[in-house]
Amino acid sequence: MNLIDEFELLSQLIKVIPEKKKYWLVRTQSGDLYETFRTNEFIALEHYELSLSELNTIRNEFGNDYDKTYKAIRSLVEIKHEVKLNNDEEKARTISLIASQICRFVFEVKKGDIVIIPSKNSDNVSFGTVLESHIGNFNNIEILKSGVDSLLKKRVEWLKEYDRERLEPDLFRIFTAHQALNDINYYAQAIERTMNDLYVLNNEAHVIINVGAEYKISAKDLFGFGYEILESIDEYASIHNLEINSQDLNVTINLNSPGKIDLKSTIKKTTLITAIIVGVMGGGLESKKGQFSLTSPGISGILKSIDEFKTHNQERRMRDQIFSQYKDSLQIKTPDDMIKLLKQFSENKDLPK
Repeated sequence: MNLIDEFELLSQLIKVIPEKKKYWLVRTQSGDLYETFRTNEFIALEHYELSLSELNTIRNEFGNDYDKTYKAIRSLVEIKHEVKLNNDEEKARTISLIASQICRFVFEVKKGDIVIIPSKNSDNVSFGTVLESHIGNFNNIEILKSGVDSLLKKRVEWLKEYDRERLEPDLFRIFTAHQALNDINYYAQAIERTMNDLYVLNNEAHVIINVGAEYKISAKDLFGFGYEILESIDEYASIHNLEINSQDLNVTINLNSPGKIDLKSTIKKTTLITAIIVGVMGGGLESKKGQFSLTSPGISGILKSIDEFKTHNQERRMRDQIFSQYKDSLQIKTPDDMIKLLKQFSENKDLPK
């Protein structure tokens, strides 16, 4: 297998974010339920207007017809609250909101979606993956342990917890929403680059460069680092006859000390080579747990070619030293997802046939 083939196969392994994936903010009653949700690994809406049997009947009768489903749920909510809609406008709005929240949680929050929950004052924020599309089946022991007896619960695998101040400023706006369940699909890009550092979203491949510097960032270090990346991409591609160019890349920069640089391209190989160059240039490539390094078997072609590229002549060795200085100053972290991808490739797992 030649170098071009290796890059082609490796680029096909980059994580692709499903188009149907949705993103939700679930409130935790001013933080009171934050640890409960995390510890017991679920999310919940505390609405008791409908039974599970009633919800199942509606699902079986109307299927994916959202309008009919909503009307049926709204009708049952109205009956439980014994409100005449034409006599009490405020209560009518409340019933519509409750019905909409129930309908969304039951029928729209699906397995694979991302859910975000905030703690008190949104000081801490947890990101998780929804594990089931239907309402979860919780036994009495689980209910007693959690202290939440709402029927509207779905299991979640919590992935990461962040200090709010470490989030992108763009994400701060989601916490102004006050409903129990909120659609935050508008923030999909910011959410994904918070959780991942190498992925494809909307047919565009992204590599997220995490800048760990806590202090004021030098313009010379930032732009010098970017210049060295782009020059290295073009020179490396020219040497190995790869049909890519740094002009393929677009960039989004959000430096919140620490912050992120999002380099993206519709050409996956360009993004992939960018990620590997960031990892290899200026000090080599090793995983945090020592499970992967330049000497790992199976991918010697790619890593060896870049390692030789940076040390081939005096000029490039000097560039590597400069690159290292920029990385150290900005506290650039090697993309974890890229390491996982290379490790997967080296072990010959799930390779495209």
